Amino acid sequence: MRLFYVIVVGLLCWLQTSQVSANPYVVIDSFTVSESVPITDIVEDEWDSPIKNGDTAFSYNWAEIGATYKGFGLGYLARYDYELEYSKDTAEFYHLVNNKKALPIGKEFNLLLVAKHTYSEGLRLSYQFQIHKELEFTIGGSYLKGLKLTEGKLSGSATAIAKNDYDFKADVNYYYSKDVLFKRKVKTPEGVGYSIDTQLNWNVWRDLSMHLQIVDLVGSIYWNNTPNTTAVATSDIKEYDENGYVKYNPVLKGNMPNQDFTQKLNPRVNLQFNYAIDSSAKLLGQIYNFEPGSFYQIGGEYAFKPQNRVQILYMFDTNAVSLGYVGKYLEFGITSDSFNIEKSYIFALKLNVHLQFI
Repeated sequence: MRLFYVIVVGLLCWLQTSQVSANPYVVIDSFTVSESVPITDIVEDEWDSPIKNGDTAFSYNWAEIGATYKGFGLGYLARYDYELEYSKDTAEFYHLVNNKKALPIGKEFNLLLVAKHTYSEGLRLSYQFQIHKELEFTIGGSYLKGLKLTEGKLSGSATAIAKNDYDFKADVNYYYSKDVLFKRKVKTPEGVGYSIDTQLNWNVWRDLSMHLQIVDLVGSIYWNNTPNTTAVATSDIKEYDENGYVKYNPVLKGNMPNQDFTQKLNPRVNLQFNYAIDSSAKLLGQIYNFEPGSFYQIGGEYAFKPQNRVQILYMFDTNAVSLGYVGKYLEFGITSDSFNIEKSYIFALKLNVHLQFI
């Protein structure tokens, strides 16, 4: 993968020092949601905050650096995508056990956990079409090197037999580069894949314009010799810590082969509408659609100079607020439902720098 980086940097240097004058760009796009606990609890794997009703956590992260020339673009791309879906009982059980809190004796927890994440790097080639003055279309293709993955499902039940003890049984089927459930030492698999993305800017009618972006319109990563666990995990053998609380130490019965695995990349859609009220003010509407759910925003934009605009949007259901700035060469936006990042359940960051020398 370091070879990709060297290739891109070399091409950018050549473009800047030769007769060709390219336009460098940087894109950072991150969108993270955690429904049950604040995002920092997910990142630090603590889950020590009070549990909220929810069954989803996800994070999509995109960082790209490159250059464009006469509609063509070439960039070095790094991605980290994370999806976690679970039952409410699973969240409650994990919160209690992870923090060694008293279990409700006799309660049976219905366990369900569906996880999917991938970390990849690669090259992205794009081309921008000016179909006519009111319509602009961009298509991008990425060649990806898969570096880490997790994908699979756990389902079963756990029963509290004491305030500090429980029995459990669960069916497990998952692929991984690191065995986070059963701590099996494995060799990290190698993966290669692709992704197609598109963007559309359209002046629909007079004062109404639209921006549509689809990431992973189609895309997959093909992993070779991938560690897999297909088994039944039980609590037949137990260990306890110094305080008498049962330790997670599952007994496995099943198969743990290595095999090829195809990981599909789910499409992500961002749709924006702008309606000009006058020369300096616009109404804004925005929709994010991901595999785990959709998010809706409404707000406004004000131009204090022709090429300097500020934006504010409100996100329904989450009560998050987005603040943004759009200039000639810079676009920046931040979204959160709290001024204190340690209490945020939703956080998004967008940075787009695109210098134009020609």
